[in-house]
Amino acid sequence: LRDYLGNFEKNLSKLSKEMEFLQKKSNTLDDEIKDKKLIEKKLTPIINDLIIPPDVVKSILNDRIDAKWCENLKFIAEKKEIYSKYQSNEETNLTSIKELSAIVEKLILKCIERIRNYMVNQVKLLRASGVPSQVIQQHLLEVEEIYSFLLIHHKELALELRQAYINTMKWFYHSYFTKYLYSLERLNIHQIGKHMLLGNSNEDLVSSSTNNGNSFKLFNSSSNRLHPNSINTSNNDNAANNFHASGSSRPILLNEYLNLGDRGSIITTVDPTVILAQIAENNQLTYWMEFSFKNFNLALLDNVCVEYLFLGEFFKLQNGEQNDICNNIFDKTFKLGIDYTKYLISDSYDSYGILICIRLSQSFEFELQHRRIPIMEDYLNLQMIELWPKFQKLVDLNCENMKKVLTKKSSLLPGNDSSRIIPVPLTQQFAKYLTGLLNLTTNSVSETALTEPISSSIQRLTNDFEIVLNKLNNLINKKNESNKKELFLYNNYYLVYTSLSLMDSKLAIQEKE
Repeated sequence: LRDYLGNFEKNLSKLSKEMEFLQKKSNTLDDEIKDKKLIEKKLTPIINDLIIPPDVVKSILNDRIDAKWCENLKFIAEKKEIYSKYQSNEETNLTSIKELSAIVEKLILKCIERIRNYMVNQVKLLRASGVPSQVIQQHLLEVEEIYSFLLIHHKELALELRQAYINTMKWFYHSYFTKYLYSLERLNIHQIGKHMLLGNSNEDLVSSSTNNGNSFKLFNSSSNRLHPNSINTSNNDNAANNFHASGSSRPILLNEYLNLGDRGSIITTVDPTVILAQIAENNQLTYWMEFSFKNFNLALLDNVCVEYLFLGEFFKLQNGEQNDICNNIFDKTFKLGIDYTKYLISDSYDSYGILICIRLSQSFEFELQHRRIPIMEDYLNLQMIELWPKFQKLVDLNCENMKKVLTKKSSLLPGNDSSRIIPVPLTQQFAKYLTGLLNLTTNSVSETALTEPISSSIQRLTNDFEIVLNKLNNLINKKNESNKKELFLYNNYYLVYTSLSLMDSKLAIQEKE
């Protein structure tokens, strides 16, 4: 028993020592685990900061440039910033930072290379036939981060690529608007000659032959063809355009022309579409001059707005620089538009059409203000400089032609005693013409200011008509027939007043008074 108890005591002592050893071992392991967790807690953020996943590297090298690929640019930019912080912190002496920074720099260079190639290819596509500019611009806007990245990491290359885009778009718009104008030139346009002037006989016909017979053309090359997608339009239905067209090929009578009809509706009609080039080239309808004027300038306005917004959004331009670049891109195209206006009005006696073009230009100015696009103002002012003098000249020609009624035997003069007190045909012409002009004294924006040139033109026209009418009165009626003279003047003035009775514009009220 004593031996058994002795052995048991020895074994118990041995077991106790082993348990103490295990306890110490356990405590050591606990300390090691705590130390490991502490180290892991400190190292994990650093590792996450420093690591560059292989998938990111593969994506930068091989993936297609799209919105998802642009996420790599943000990742690389963040890594570069993090590495810079570690390098500037003396307490974190990590030997791998330099190697990792070198890798990031190589990835940045690779990104720059791929961005350069992508933008060069997109610019080249603009010169390829059949690729609409807005499609290319939409692709670039989907990856707009690439230019900001390039501007930060290689500004010189970014500016060179921007200039390449500017030069290409300058060529693009001038080239395709030239072709579009060639197509518009193929439209049948009413040719209003000098027979249109007040004082001519209603039997004198106004030529309605199309402009295809003109000796002068703005474009003579038959090789210029506009691709369907060249001009940014959204016209799928030409019903609105045909509203201002005529299918008749017979000559227009003077009294028919003087009746303005619904021509002025083109100013206020809300129709953002323009006629397509192919339709213009093959259209057999006959249009007034303002139709082609509106189509060209509306297409130009839409493209200017799109380009202006793209420049600001993609190239991150400030307003001043954005305006200068946009004007530079469209400089030649603007000149083209001015030349086309000169072509339209050069031999025309269509004072209605010219005044409608003026009102359209004013509505375009208002639309640009509404869209907050500070471009085209100078261009539209130049249009006014071309249109207003031409309009005033036509009013002067009408005044001069009225006076010629006194010196020639004309169907405008009454031939018998009974017709000497009724309104003469000249008064009927004048009433229609004055009504037409007054109907165009307002635009879609606001009442026309009385300081506009049309105010003085209408006043001059009215004064000359009164002079001619009084001389006609003296010529037709004898000196001792005062009653007939008064009745003659009353009937003629009453006809004019009746024509103006339903009009309420400022100038109309002034004329009635």
